[in-house]
Amino acid sequence: SLSLPVSWELDLFGRRRAARQSADADFEASRFAYVGARTTLAADVADQLFQTSGLAVQIADSQETVRIRQELRRIVDIRAARGLAPRADVNRIDTDLATAQGQLALQEAQLFAARRSLLALLGRAGDRLESVPIHGALATPPAVPAGLPADLLTRRPDVLEARARLESAIGRLRTAELAQLPTITLTPSAGLNAQRGVFESTTG
Repeated sequence: SLSLPVSWELDLFGRRRAARQSADADFEASRFAYVGARTTLAADVADQLFQTSGLAVQIADSQETVRIRQELRRIVDIRAARGLAPRADVNRIDTDLATAQGQLALQEAQLFAARRSLLALLGRAGDRLESVPIHGALATPPAVPAGLPADLLTRRPDVLEARARLESAIGRLRTAELAQLPTITLTPSAGLNAQRGVFESTTG
């Protein structure tokens, strides 16, 4: 005995189409969320790299300031030793030198933290700081592309994601409304039934 029942629902009101549209919108929202996350990460890396390069430039300037203060301190000390300048000038230069050295130490600590953050953003938190070379020079920033703010909004992944999620919510609402309508289900079946018997004959 073999039976093959088959059933399907007649989609007279577009219930399955609404569910398909909602699922497609959810997929698009997830895709835009992924693109937005990648874009945000790229922006964070670029911003951190810019800050790190800026700190390197500031450190180079601070090192030059410390060198100048040290040379000035040496000159003023010689002048004070020969009676050409008061010792107060030496004390004032020492204060300025200590301030410049403290500023240099602070900037070096900030650069260390910035380079470590940059490695974390790159997914290489365990690498050595020297693996990411930082140059003490800032490149010329690229020109801002011409366009209207509205054109930028149409390309933003977060705006596209919000639109897809809105379409998904509309699709789910439509599916819930259609679920209140009657459902028509067809259940045809095909079967095969065979019987075989054993016949015995008696001869006397």
